[in-house]
Amino acid sequence: MEHDTPHNEQLSGHENVDYLDSLKVRAHEATVERSIEQITYFLNDRAKATIPSFENGVTHKHDYQWHLMDDISTYQANQFYKILKQFDQNNEVTINDPENTNFTTRDVVTYDNLSNELYIQIQAALQENPVYTALKTVSEIITSARGTVAEISLETLNLEESYILLRILGLTPDEITSLAQADSNIPLPHLPGLNIKPSPHERNVSLTYGPRTAAEIEVRKTFLWSQTGEEIALGLGQKHLSPRLENSLSEGGIAMERRDKFSNRYGNGYADITRLLSTCIGRDLATVKLQLWDDEDHRISNDNTKHWRTLSQESTSAPVREFFRLLYAVCTVHNTEFESPEMTNDIPQFNMKQIVSYRDGSCKDAETYYCGASPENFNRSSSLFLEKVGRGVNTALVLSPISVGGVLLQPGHLVKLSKDADGAISAIQPLRPTMFMFSEEEARDAFGSQYEDTCNNLDRKHVTPLTNLTQR
Repeated sequence: MEHDTPHNEQLSGHENVDYLDSLKVRAHEATVERSIEQITYFLNDRAKATIPSFENGVTHKHDYQWHLMDDISTYQANQFYKILKQFDQNNEVTINDPENTNFTTRDVVTYDNLSNELYIQIQAALQENPVYTALKTVSEIITSARGTVAEISLETLNLEESYILLRILGLTPDEITSLAQADSNIPLPHLPGLNIKPSPHERNVSLTYGPRTAAEIEVRKTFLWSQTGEEIALGLGQKHLSPRLENSLSEGGIAMERRDKFSNRYGNGYADITRLLSTCIGRDLATVKLQLWDDEDHRISNDNTKHWRTLSQESTSAPVREFFRLLYAVCTVHNTEFESPEMTNDIPQFNMKQIVSYRDGSCKDAETYYCGASPENFNRSSSLFLEKVGRGVNTALVLSPISVGGVLLQPGHLVKLSKDADGAISAIQPLRPTMFMFSEEEARDAFGSQYEDTCNNLDRKHVTPLTNLTQR
């Protein structure tokens, strides 16, 4: 094993806590920035007041059948019609009911023969409507505030315009009606940090924007704030983690410029960091270092490996033990100085082979597919694997300890099997540990919202117990 260097010394307990705190601060700040981007994108997109249309391939003019499903689209359609009548003096555009100057919800507005030039003119004029200019104003104020608290008062709107603005921002008609009687700010769930302030005057729309509190609430739901996440971050004891590993630990809070950056479509932080370790199985040490640390010359000290080994045996959390067991294994499997006492001669050995992209088959719904599958979706021909076919990507769960590329995989590890022409398993690609490996309490803490989503999505008619596969 390579010699210790001051650059890579195991951090002291105090330094570990400082590093964890710095990760959390960076994740929080990134969440604030992301919140600003999301809200301003939403506001600017709505401020475009885009007129729904199709361009006819024959006449090259716009036409559309516009179903007015709510009061927002109804308002926009009426504004569109008023502006159209101002510009279309020769009545070139055909309207299904030209005498109807006041559309209502559930109406269907049909127009055709609208030239592209006229379409652009109407679109530009519609964007000057007070509702849409107010949306742009709110976006500009939020952008200039850059995360500080901003007070926004919009007093130039008439009663109808105020109502439509509040509807676009996400309030229900009942919430708008009771706004004058509200005794506190009304948060907008899909626009975190933006709140409607109660006002006794229906025409006065007042907003307050303070993203930091909302961001704090959001990040505290993520993996880095769980008991499992904190223990893993402290146990890593490195200030030189790769951007990819930090991105996964923070569930995207700490950004990186890579195509394979964190996405909750593929699970939470624990699923992602253990998927990353699974991709290291069967790889050379140089590749492993590039995945886990920020430089290819990174030196793994004896103190580090001893610490990981201790955590893999002594942590009170099974998900933490599993993470450090895999970390220790992928970093020492190529060094004969280190032997795994778990590996015995009677454990079946398999070669590693990359069969699919590293995320294929291991998304956040993998456990749901197993729990909700019917008996005919399973192949039970092997005592080592539970194979799932015909529901999502064909994968398998390890049922008994196996070795892949010299690394032990425990029951509950999700894998992809490669078979020869006779149906015999020729190689295996490890995908990630699953919730099936842990107790309900441990799975809930380690997998967080992914665990809750899985439980909510289960078809109760076909339910495989979700946890403690290792105990069954």
